[in-house]
Amino acid sequence: MKEFLRFSRGERIASLIILALTLAVLLALAYVRHVRPLPEDEVRAFDSLITAVLPAEEGNTAAVNGAETGAGMQSADHRELKEPPPVRDPNTMTKEEWNELALPPRVIRTLMNYRRKGGVFRKKEDVKKIYGMTDSMYVRISPYIHIQVKEKIQVDTLPSSEEEAVEETVSLTLVEINTADSATLDSLPGIPPFLARRIVKYRYLLGGFARKEQLLEVYGLDSLTYGRIEKRITVDARQLRKINVNSCDEYTLSHHPYLSRREAGAVIFYREHFGRISDLNVLRTEHVLSEKTFRRVSPYLETGPEK
Repeated sequence: MKEFLRFSRGERIASLIILALTLAVLLALAYVRHVRPLPEDEVRAFDSLITAVLPAEEGNTAAVNGAETGAGMQSADHRELKEPPPVRDPNTMTKEEWNELALPPRVIRTLMNYRRKGGVFRKKEDVKKIYGMTDSMYVRISPYIHIQVKEKIQVDTLPSSEEEAVEETVSLTLVEINTADSATLDSLPGIPPFLARRIVKYRYLLGGFARKEQLLEVYGLDSLTYGRIEKRITVDARQLRKINVNSCDEYTLSHHPYLSRREAGAVIFYREHFGRISDLNVLRTEHVLSEKTFRRVSPYLETGPEK
């Protein structure tokens, strides 16, 4: 029996290493719970595991701390306000003023980052779109936020000379997004320099914008920002760079953002087997491209003569 239970020096070292790794994994899992709370049933199961493996005092402390952290994270939506704060505009509120609404720090950071990048809340309900803002949080803070609407000048009440001045100012602010450089795009409200560069890069990949709404395809440009610039921009579709489906190769077609390599190959295959494409609609009617893909990419295709 003694021989059976006796461990060699190597086996003892291996056992200690396994125990150390097990403790490291459990401590790592405990740390993760501070970042992402678990459901209550998983919390109870995890605490039982911690208590069973770690020494009694250390395990119980970890379990209690974990439970408190999990509960704190999960009940963040339901924190009570110490006293009713004044009604404020979320477009001008400071970090301290958001904190008075008893919001979780992670949500306050997201709110401040959104504003720092040029984001604007056009109506009170836009606050609900902030990442991490739950319905219960919004219901609790909505009585204390209000969008201050700036008084607008009614053009029809101005003298004719002033009307002309206003119209001239509006026309000067329009930006044609197919020819504007990044500095011009940066002058638009809510478009920081890095986003202006992304617009220019995506415009090059597309071959130009056929519609204003394509700006929403640019990574980082959300609907709120688009709403701010929609009336300040215009599109000249004559600036589009088109691809000749009768002379292009598969590589050129497949590098358009709206076409996959398989779809580009299907176009080339059809052309090689059925001859010159005289009407782009054949790509749709013969199911070379799906209806959705054809609608998106057709402004960028043309049927010029073969070279």
